[in-house]
Order: sequence, then structure tokens, then C-alpha cells
Amino acid sequence: AAPAPVVAVSAARSGVRLATVDTHGPAASLALVVNAGTRHESDVHPGVAHYLKNVFLRNSFNDTAVRVLRYTELRGDTLHTAATRENLVFATDFLRDSLPDALPVLVEQIFNPSFQPHEFLDARALVEAETQAALADPQTKIVDLLHAAAFRGGLGHSLFASHDAVASLTRADLQDFASKYFTAENLAVVGLGVHADDLATQVARSLDTVDIKAGAKATAAPAVAHSGEIRVDAGAGHASGYYALGFVAADVAAHSKAAHALAVLRFVLDASGTINRGSVAGATSLLKPAVVEGGAQSARAFSAQYSDAGLLGVVLHGDAARLGAGAQVAVDALKAIAAGRLDAAALTRAKKACVVAADGPEARLETLLRAGREVLHAGKVQTPAQLAEAFEAVSASDVQAVAKTLLARRPAAVALGNVRRLPYSADLKL
Repeated sequence: AAPAPVVAVSAARSGVRLATVDTHGPAASLALVVNAGTRHESDVHPGVAHYLKNVFLRNSFNDTAVRVLRYTELRGDTLHTAATRENLVFATDFLRDSLPDALPVLVEQIFNPSFQPHEFLDARALVEAETQAALADPQTKIVDLLHAAAFRGGLGHSLFASHDAVASLTRADLQDFASKYFTAENLAVVGLGVHADDLATQVARSLDTVDIKAGAKATAAPAVAHSGEIRVDAGAGHASGYYALGFVAADVAAHSKAAHALAVLRFVLDASGTINRGSVAGATSLLKPAVVEGGAQSARAFSAQYSDAGLLGVVLHGDAARLGAGAQVAVDALKAIAAGRLDAAALTRAKKACVVAADGPEARLETLLRAGREVLHAGKVQTPAQLAEAFEAVSASDVQAVAKTLLARRPAAVALGNVRRLPYSADLKL
């Protein structure tokens, strides 16, 4: 049998947290996770996090961006960044033996004091192009808007910088954000497929040579649930449309039992995403009647867990005039679970799906991000086995309890398409 992953947590001399999940494979990943994202943006400087992730690769006092890129490619490594609502992630994938080369690249780029005007301006076009491409996808756009309807500020801040936001930002705005949050208390170095001792050695050689200032741990205003509704009209010529409902689980902390129950509930409602070429409704999905009987062409559920709140979303696509029936199917399914009508087989299937999703082939970045969040907030990291055990421990009563929490207030809603034909959340029978 393959050796079990080994998890280790420590701290660098600077106070930066270190976490490793050694999977013993030939490939490895490394990420610097910052405890700040779009949630931490001020109202006067929206889009900073999105912009900041796109100025990652630039010239430094010791090297040029072209040279860094060339040698990264020659080693077969990758460099990538991500901005989420609560974190910025700067990461690299590489062969395990290349750790001595991989970490210095991240460190030099992130703590690079050189930031030329032309580099700032070059990134502007990239940020705008990313925003346009992302929001051209109705599914991405409606999920982003659903956060705004459900949380307004904070977690409701868009992941994507608008044209006006990009035009108003300055280099100083980005530098101020980095100066405030790129501090020892808000940084974690996470290695996947890396031995703890090897990471500690390389951190001592590179990260500990950087002057990382101490600072207060990043905080944000507590998440507040709202039942907002956003309607975006695409014109009367569109017969089809999108409709989304967002149910907020306020005061549900990340990594708590309720958070695990919320993740399981998502798969109880919708198993369609587990089959790449399967039915748009899935064979066992509770949302299947929304497609078969409710008039939707597709019905998807998703869950998003944050440090102090969770969001369960349902996104429907189809004939705009019939999506009200599909939305009611979703509400009725959630009401049935809250009333205790949860099939044991559906619960078992959902828990298995959670384990597969958390440790699947596409989960490398999410694993790095999860480990970074855990070590920053809890000072420890769950092993894959412990995470699987946490999902397995979720009971029917746990899922019922979180369903009741979600139904305690009217859901947020987003209508995208011909809004004259799309439903209103006030018309749903809760």
C-alpha cells in the first residue's frame, strides 16, 4: 500500500507559518497563502486583490521577469496565482527535487520591492481581460452576483475588478494593501508533496533572509446575511435565462461540523457534477425534478465555505418563464431535508462524493489553500484521512440542522436574462 500522507506544522524564524502535506510523490506544489482577499478590500479601493495577483511576475533588483520565466519553463515548473474572497495565493508546481529552485522564485517575486510604473500599467490590460472573460460566462457571473446579494459588502465584494475600479487604482493602492497584509501573522508557506525538514531548510535559506515585518492579524467585519435580489436584464429577445438562489448559513465557522454538513448537503441536493458526460440533472440528484418536471435545462448546486459563514447556492438555466417551478423544486427539496426526510442512501452517497471532491485529481490548489487557511486560523492542518473521517461523521441530524439554518431567512436571488419572465424570490413558497 502507498504510504499515508504526512502532515507537519511549524513556524519560520520570522513567524510565518509553515505547513506540509507530504504525499511522497514525484511532483510537488508550494504556495504562499496570504490571509487577505477581496473581502478585505476597502470600499474606496475595490479590485485591489484581483489586480495584485496579476503583478506577481516582474523584474527584481537581482533578476528579470524574462529570465525567471525562462528558467521556470526549462525546469518544467509552473507559476500561478489566485485571488479568493479571503485569500491571495501565489503558487508553483515542480518536481520534488526542484524545491531549492522553486521557493526562491516565489519569495523574490512576492517580496520584491521593485515595482515599476510600466509593470503596473502592463497588468491593467490583463486584469480587464480576465474580468471580461470571467463575466462573459453566465455561471461565473451569477455566482459572483449571488455573493453580492447574499452578503453585500465583505464576502459580497466581486472577485473581479471592474473597468472603473481598474482605472481608479494606483501603484500606491496596491503597495498599501500588500504592506498591510503581507506580514508574518498573515502568511503561510504550504508544501504539498514536500518533506517538512526540506521546506524548513529552504525557508531558512530564502524566506528568513527577507525582512518580513510583524503586523496585526487580518480581520474583516463579520459576515451578515441578506436576502437581496439582483436582476440583470438581457432584453426581451432572450427566451432562456438563469436564476440562482443563495441560502446563507451565518455563524458557521470553517472546519466546523456544521461546515462539513453543509458540504454534504450540497451533494445530497446535486450529484450531477460527479459525471462528466452524464445527465444535466444526475441520476440521484434531488434537483432532478427541476429539469424533468420544472422546465430547467440544467440545475446545479454549489457550496462555499468561509471563515465565519457558508453559502449554499442553486443555479438554474432554461426557459425563463418556467424557472420559477424549478426554483420551487429546489426549495421543496431543502424543506424536506429540514423536516427530516433524508434518504440514508443519499446521505452515504453525498459523504463519499465529499471525500472524492476534497482529494480528487483537480484538488491540488484547493488542498494548498485549505492547508493555508487551517494553519493560519487554527495552527494545525487536517490530514486527508482526518478530513474523510470528518465527512463520514456527518449524520442525518447534522444535515437536517444546517438545512433548517439555511431556511431561517429568505434566500438571496439573482435573475439573469429576460427579467420580465424570470421569477421573483418573493413568489417562492418557503
